[in-house]
Amino acid sequence: MKHDKIRILLADDSLVTRKLYRHFLEADGDFDVVGEAVNGEEAVNMAELLNPDVISMDIEMPKMNGIEATKKIMESFAKPVVIVSSLYQPGNVQLSMECLAAGAVAIIPKPPGPGHPEYQKLSLQYTRTLKTMAEVKVVRRKQTISMQSIRTQPQQNTTVTKSVNPYEILVIGASAGGPGSLKKILSELSQKITIPIAIVQHIDNNFAEGFAQWISTFSKLPVEKVRGDMPLLPGRVYLSVLPKHLVIKSKNKIGLCNGISESEIIPSVDKLFTSANKIFGANTIAVLLSGMGWDGAFALKQLKEVGAYTIIQDESSCLVFGMPGEAAKLNAHIDSIPPEQIAWKINSLLL
Repeated sequence: MKHDKIRILLADDSLVTRKLYRHFLEADGDFDVVGEAVNGEEAVNMAELLNPDVISMDIEMPKMNGIEATKKIMESFAKPVVIVSSLYQPGNVQLSMECLAAGAVAIIPKPPGPGHPEYQKLSLQYTRTLKTMAEVKVVRRKQTISMQSIRTQPQQNTTVTKSVNPYEILVIGASAGGPGSLKKILSELSQKITIPIAIVQHIDNNFAEGFAQWISTFSKLPVEKVRGDMPLLPGRVYLSVLPKHLVIKSKNKIGLCNGISESEIIPSVDKLFTSANKIFGANTIAVLLSGMGWDGAFALKQLKEVGAYTIIQDESSCLVFGMPGEAAKLNAHIDSIPPEQIAWKINSLLL
C-alpha cells in the first residue's frame, strides 16, 4: 500500500455513528479517516476524489442508498466496500445482501456503543475486517451480458466426454464477490434440475440466515436451511445457517460438522468439496467462485483428478480472483467461465 496508514472513507448519514467509528479507528492507530460521506452520492464522489484503501458503507442513506453507491463505485473505479449493517432494522439484512451482490467485499454487523455487551467484540471485528479488506485487490464490475448472447457464444474447453448424465450432486464454493455470482447462476439454473445443490458462502454468521432467505427470493429451486442432519433430496439447494461446516454425509444425507479446516474458515469450501468427493467422486459437478484466499482450490483439484466436472469463475468476471486463481494455478478446472456461462454449462450437463 502506498500509505503508512490505511486510508478509509466513512459513509453513514448518522453523525453519532461516524463519531463512534472514528473512535474505533483512532484507538486502533492504523487508520487515517480521509473523508466522511453523509449520503451515497457523496460516497461515490469522495471515493473517486480521495482514493481510499477501503470504504465503510451504510445501507440506508438519503439521495442514494448503499446499494446504488456500491454499484457505481465498483463499476467506475473499484474500491473495497465493507457493508456495515444493523441487525435490528427490518429489511436491512436483505438490503445488505443486495449490496454484496453489487460488489461489496464483506458484510459485518453495525457495532454498538459503549455499555453494550457486544461492544468489544463487534468494535474489534469492525477494525479487523477493514484492515483485511483494505488489502483485497478488487476489479471493476462489468455490465451483465444477456443469456441469449451467452447461448450463441462458443464455449471454451467445455467438451463433455460422457454420453449420459452421470452427475448426482452440484457443490459450489464462494467468498468475497460470491453473492453476485450466485445470484446470476441460481437465477438461470433450470427448475428441471433433479440433483441436490450444496453451497458454502463465506459470510458473517449473523447474516447466514438472511443470506439463505435472500437466495430463496431468486432461486428457481427450493432452498433448505441446514441446522443439522437432514435428507439430501433432488432439486433442492442447501445452505448452512450455523457456524459449522456443511458436509455430505451419505448419498441420502447432508449435515453439519465441527472442526478446523485447512483454510481455518468456517464453513469451509474444502470440507464441502472433500465430502462430496468421498461420497460421489466422479459423479460431482464442483464450482469455485470469486473469493479471497485459497479455500476450495486443492479439494477442487482432487475432484478433477477422480473425474468430476470442475469449473472456476474466470478472472475477468471475479470481484476477487483469489480462490479460483489458486485453483487455476493447480490446473484444477475444466472450465474457466463467467457466472452466466456457468449456469448455461450446468444446465447443458444435467438436462
